[in-house]
Amino acid sequence: MVIILGFINALLLTLLLSPFLLRKINKLIFQNKNKALKKSAALLSKMHMYFAYILLATALTHGYMALGTIRLHSGYLLWLLVLVQVIWGNLFKKMKKPYMLKVHRAIGLSSVLLLIFHLLQVN
Repeated sequence: MVIILGFINALLLTLLLSPFLLRKINKLIFQNKNKALKKSAALLSKMHMYFAYILLATALTHGYMALGTIRLHSGYLLWLLVLVQVIWGNLFKKMKKPYMLKVHRAIGLSSVLLLIFHLLQVN
């Protein structure tokens, strides 16, 4: 079950990053003319917040099941980073400051890097 939750968490992180990536691909490759990418990005954007909250719950469960406790570990650091990103995303949604979106995206990139580190450390 721990491994399954790990895969679910990786999938959720991918889904969370997808709206940004799809918009960038559409802009850089298709000059914003690919309707399927626009539609997919819009749908994933609507689900973005739900995916984030689900990730927080499943990642914490995954870590607890793997270790039997909550302790400082690369996975816990990753979870804390995702928590900061969720809080920051909620603040951005309320305040609408452009720099906040850039920070939110930078935290997303940091999450991917920390996930890679976590996977290398665990395996």
